[in-house]
Amino acid sequence: MKRMNNKESAPLKYYANLYARLDPTEASNRCGIPYDEKTGRFSLKLMGEDLSVSHPDFAVYREDGTKSENSPISILLIRFLIEGRIVPATGRNLTYRDIPNGEAYYANFLGRCIKRLARTCGSDIHKFSKAMEDMGAERVKMGDCAYRFEFINNLYMTFILWEGDDEFPPSAQILFDNNFPFAFSAEDVAVIGDVSIEYVSRRMKQMG
Repeated sequence: MKRMNNKESAPLKYYANLYARLDPTEASNRCGIPYDEKTGRFSLKLMGEDLSVSHPDFAVYREDGTKSENSPISILLIRFLIEGRIVPATGRNLTYRDIPNGEAYYANFLGRCIKRLARTCGSDIHKFSKAMEDMGAERVKMGDCAYRFEFINNLYMTFILWEGDDEFPPSAQILFDNNFPFAFSAEDVAVIGDVSIEYVSRRMKQMG
């Protein structure tokens, strides 16, 4: 797993100070994530993986009890618990451009996430489909192959792929349920794109 560099550790230290003063019950209600007062931990699922987050000292633990050193995920989770909230989705999908400030960061998101999804998964849609189904994702009728899946508790996104041909390479799109902007900023959503593609890519590689 990726370890923190100085660029990532500085904001994490900043947020850790805010997190330590957090009311865990309020955060649990706001984010829709259970909190166990006895263990001092929040419980959640991220891309189908069971994780727990300790409080007041911030640390992310896997189901087997080992500590996660994935700094992008750590920053996403701590910001979510401090600033985010869960509201019901209405069924409307958002592109990245539809997210507040998404237009300003779209060029980065296009290369970092959408084109990466097409490169990583579009050349082997069968393996992509198998990986998504292994994650419990729901196949939806979009593009040549598309799956809707839960990124984190009650926050769903959709990966859409179009197969390439002799003239055109594979292409892709990423959609988000319309409750995403209440939970994460546009900058965070770009990281979510990165993290979720990495999860799917790793599952595809594990299939050989």
